[in-house]
Amino acid sequence: MFDQLNALIIDDDDFSIDTIRASLNDINITNVTTANSGERALAALSANQAPYDVILCDLHMPEMDGEEVISKIAERKYEGGVILYSGLGDTNLQEIHTRIRAFDLNILQCLQKPVTTDDLISVLSYFSANAQPIENLQHANIRVNILDDDPMTLDILTHQLHEFGVSTIVTASNVKDLKVALNENARKDDLLLIDIFMPDEDGVQLLMDLGKANYVGNIALMSGRDPDFLDRITSLGQHLGLSILRAQTKPQSLADIRSLLTQHLKSLE
Repeated sequence: MFDQLNALIIDDDDFSIDTIRASLNDINITNVTTANSGERALAALSANQAPYDVILCDLHMPEMDGEEVISKIAERKYEGGVILYSGLGDTNLQEIHTRIRAFDLNILQCLQKPVTTDDLISVLSYFSANAQPIENLQHANIRVNILDDDPMTLDILTHQLHEFGVSTIVTASNVKDLKVALNENARKDDLLLIDIFMPDEDGVQLLMDLGKANYVGNIALMSGRDPDFLDRITSLGQHLGLSILRAQTKPQSLADIRSLLTQHLKSLE
């Protein structure tokens, strides 16, 4: 699945480099370059004639830290995917992710150390260097609304939808903002992606409210919980008269997103 990708690891710790390289090898990514400093990473980028598909970078390194390295990579108009990782807690990672959003890079994820093989499979499943727009999607003029309280998930989904040719994307990190967006301009060709577990209002109540409002767009449910729970929520949504296209556990792969968009387009014919 990933055997055509080539990767650059940037980390000042040799043990961490060896561990991540071994994990990449486990998923058939064998074309791996390593750099133990920001300076050497930038030199590797300059010397490599075939651009790296994905860069994995430790955020905390001496002399030139990860944020500075990433800013310099952004200056070079790098178009591949970037995976950042750190030993910091979730709150600090979120703050860093917010700052680096301004760099105009395809940030796939910010991970906590230790980075595992399962982490890489989950993140890289979102990523493809060769994503192609879906035929007729741009002409359909659909709008995709996304509800998720995780800013990294919103960024990743937004990027992948753009890759497939979706130009109108509305994101909301809470149910209140989503309802405002839907009330202002609900359309039959809308596709709504809902994270079932939200801090301000759970997905069950949201589906009941959408049912009462006779929401006419298509809906896809997302959750990190078990599939049986999603099946029960799907049944509830259908009972409420909602058009539930599918329910899937997170993370959703690039193939999942393509399949969902294709299914949505077909339902509009």
